Amino acid sequence: MSSLENNDFWASFYRGKEVGFPPSSFSKFVGAQFLSTTDAVLELGCGDGRDAIHLSRFADRYVGIDLCTDAINFAQRSCEGSPLAAVRSAPIFVTGDVVSNLERLLSEHNINFVYSRFFIHSISAIEQQRVLEILASSLRLGSCFAFEFRTLNDPLFDRGEIIDENIKFTDHMRRFINFTDFVQDLVSSGVWNVEYSEESRGWSKLGDDDPVLGRVVARKV
Repeated sequence: MSSLENNDFWASFYRGKEVGFPPSSFSKFVGAQFLSTTDAVLELGCGDGRDAIHLSRFADRYVGIDLCTDAINFAQRSCEGSPLAAVRSAPIFVTGDVVSNLERLLSEHNINFVYSRFFIHSISAIEQQRVLEILASSLRLGSCFAFEFRTLNDPLFDRGEIIDENIKFTDHMRRFINFTDFVQDLVSSGVWNVEYSEESRGWSKLGDDDPVLGRVVARKV
């Protein structure tokens, strides 16, 4: 169940897009509070690249990967049409499955900061565990990850068709995450120091949708 089998939904969504979204509030938060000019960022599930240019202004280099070819094509077009004067290096985009390419990308691009917005809740619990295992084994000490995701307290969890445990289908499938358990598992692993964790709404309003999101930034120790 790779990426909760949503690729057709996202292909249709990005194929019809003409204008990208502005940078997310999460990318602004991470860029201002946690990124430095020596960091190499890998974004998991970069979508249309809405955060790519913004993160590239803070980090030394940026790589984004997404399974959806139409999303990557849109991201590349968007960046080609954007002023890159303030960017330290032009973003790199890769099409492919995140989990199967993760270890290779971390090594090839000497990544020390992994960024993900709305990706973790788009994959299965087994895939999430595999992502965290790869990050724990492949990132060097002092490296960080920053994740934002929908939690079980999101009102959307009470809507749609039940697919599996904590997985609902509305316009597409999402897996809603137990925020407390997610953070506690990181703390008890002995691998990660959780530098920031918060669950809230008001961060990603879009029309009538004001999701309850979890934000976690953790550093490998």
